[in-house]
Amino acid sequence: MSSLNHPHIINIYEVFENKDKIVIVMEFASKGDLYDFINEKHRLSEEAARHVFRQIVSAVHYCHKVPK
Repeated sequence: MSSLNHPHIINIYEVFENKDKIVIVMEFASKGDLYDFINEKHRLSEEAARHVFRQIVSAVHYCHKVPK
């Protein structure tokens, strides 16, 4: 997953694992995550929802077309 390079996918830089826990070092999302964004707004306008949905579809499409 760390080889993905897309503007709407958070980068994973490193993963540390031991018997007690897994630590994932990720890119910082300065505006928070999608859940908090939607929860804060309570309701998105159709235009805002369309914008978010296009970003999600773009990221999913990228994941499906990247050679494995």
